[in-house]
Amino acid sequence: MGEAFLQELQSRDGLPHMIDSLLTSPYAEDLSLALASSSGLQAIEKGLRLNLCTTFRKVFRLSFGESRVIVEALLARWDAYNVKTVLRGKHAGRPREEVISALIPVGELDEPRLLELLKQPDIKAVIDTLATWLSPFASTLSRTFPEYQEKNSIAILEESVDRYYFKWALSQLGENNEDMNLVREIIRGQIDNTNLAICLKLARNGVSNKAANFLPGGHLPPDSLKTLAGCKNPLDMLTELKRLDPELGEELSASEHTMTDLEFLLDSLLINKWSNVMKKTHISNSIVLGFMGQKLKEFLNLRVIARGKVHGAPVKDWLI
Repeated sequence: MGEAFLQELQSRDGLPHMIDSLLTSPYAEDLSLALASSSGLQAIEKGLRLNLCTTFRKVFRLSFGESRVIVEALLARWDAYNVKTVLRGKHAGRPREEVISALIPVGELDEPRLLELLKQPDIKAVIDTLATWLSPFASTLSRTFPEYQEKNSIAILEESVDRYYFKWALSQLGENNEDMNLVREIIRGQIDNTNLAICLKLARNGVSNKAANFLPGGHLPPDSLKTLAGCKNPLDMLTELKRLDPELGEELSASEHTMTDLEFLLDSLLINKWSNVMKKTHISNSIVLGFMGQKLKEFLNLRVIARGKVHGAPVKDWLI
């Protein structure tokens, strides 16, 4: 679906109109299934998740050889995201439905398995369940769980999940070639954004911590990250980031998004680069990569529009 469809959805008032429009789109089958057991925003988000999951799993089934390695490396990022989301929900005592709405089950951990994790009484039980499934995240979480207990900091577990995923994903990409380099750039961009999120959290709290524990493998060198971690507020961090990375600084300045949420802005820029891959190169896997990026972008934008209608909030600045 194109920009015209998204604009039409934004122009119509209320969720019922959005549901009617989606029922005449490629989302019709998945939304109909969702409407059988839920309604309103919950039904829309469930239908969008079903569609994204079905689409990405089909891409994985149809891929082979090098393409399958690439798709698997990208989809595993959502396993990491979902595990962190479940752990964060357990740590904060969030309602089950709230956590479910944040999940994007497109990786190996499908929706039934994620729902099983949510049934567990606590974080230790979540880790134990992952271990029974032989999930690679179980071992890294088991190693860091005692430190989590001691410091009661969910960031410890989240970092261990990210550290495992990024190391594994980069190791899967093998020798340098144009196809693998495209994916490597996406993953390195995700590492940068994860590290910048750490710096932003420190800056928001007015804390300087040049010894922060950053993830290796991104574009930003350790010295630059230390400098950013030394900033005591988000504005100083943004100014320093533009100085350290002029190209990124230019992109930030040219963005139509507001500068109030740097994390969102960085993720938006990365997803846009991902979705535009096939416009810039004609190598075989760029079509697969570009399609996945565009589908993810569409999913996130539709979810933003639906939530905006429920809360009566403008969504322009939150569209990617």
